[in-house]
Amino acid sequence: MRQAKLELDRLALERAAATAAEVRRLRRHFHERPETAGQEVETGRFLDDYSQDLGARIERLPGTGLIASFINAKPGPTIALRADIDALQVTESPDNLAGPRSCHSLKQGLSHACGHDAHMAIALGVARCLRELRGHWCGTFLLLFEEGEETGTGIDPMLAALTGRPIGAILGNHVYWALPTGVISATAGPVMAGQVRLEFRVIGSGGHGSRPDLAINPIFAAAAVLQGIATAWPNRLDITRPVTLGLTKIQGGTTLNVIPDEVTIGGTLRFFDAEAGRAAFEVLQKVALQTAAAHGCRVDFGGEPVFHNPLVNDAALAARAEEIAGRLYPGMSQPGSIWYASESFAAYADIAPSLFSFIGITNPAVGSGAVHHSRDFDIDEAVLEPAVAYTTRLLLDLLQEA
Repeated sequence: MRQAKLELDRLALERAAATAAEVRRLRRHFHERPETAGQEVETGRFLDDYSQDLGARIERLPGTGLIASFINAKPGPTIALRADIDALQVTESPDNLAGPRSCHSLKQGLSHACGHDAHMAIALGVARCLRELRGHWCGTFLLLFEEGEETGTGIDPMLAALTGRPIGAILGNHVYWALPTGVISATAGPVMAGQVRLEFRVIGSGGHGSRPDLAINPIFAAAAVLQGIATAWPNRLDITRPVTLGLTKIQGGTTLNVIPDEVTIGGTLRFFDAEAGRAAFEVLQKVALQTAAAHGCRVDFGGEPVFHNPLVNDAALAARAEEIAGRLYPGMSQPGSIWYASESFAAYADIAPSLFSFIGITNPAVGSGAVHHSRDFDIDEAVLEPAVAYTTRLLLDLLQEA
């Protein structure tokens, strides 16, 4: 048994090395041609054509997402690998943290500032490796190309397409700035935060700026609400189950001599425990309502909030992945990383056991290490080959007869 494992290790490493130049080319292709959520038309067309050239059957979803199915003649389980495909409205800097980039976005104001270009390239590289190793696996391998991850618009069509299928596991990767290049973190349990988006209105009664006594100024009420959230809210939370609050938006008024009718406040709550997240939202809601009422104002939260669950990795899959990563790259398997960002991948746990692995990309020598969604973000392309090898080997482990 051990000898068979080591042979598959060797094959995965060899195929990833043979594919490395092509995966790098693919990453640069996607990086130069970013498309934002719901607009990934050319990206989707390229993924469709490339996957068909590798022998896949294509299922186009409503919108721009697609599923590529690679079916082995030898029956077996169905295992999926997801890659997100959208870019961001971020103008990347001409250089990264150390100097000139390996490639640049060709579209002004748009860039792959989160690493989705790498995710697509890795997924296609894995498909190429599995095609060459088809005598060593059985069943069906699915590539899930999810549109609109940044806005959450692509997950529902994907879930609808997958519901009812006998899928044994769903895998995903994310390049991660907080880990050194090549470190692989496959961790059991919660690894990315759940979230609820906040946008509520503090409503008063507007009027002329010269007679504040004849108005109920929502600006003062909003300021008091913010102060209450900053002081009373955190002292009402369970400190053993952290919840973070990022307030990112406050808007009210349009001119100097008019007291507005309302002020809008917005942001997000993030949490690794869904119950703690709901409790935190209820406390925030109560603080806002009662504080605004003390100023003669009311608060409108716009209906029931939509909670997105934390991303929770399956323990058995995490253990298998940790073992494989440790064999392939001794010392580079480092479970335990968590990330306070949120991910639509969390929803795949409703379909099948799922695993989301973090792949380190920070290397000061090549200028990678800036945080995601920033203009300086870049990856170390040296990570592409080990990411392909690791993912290919994990799939070979899962795509075996029961």
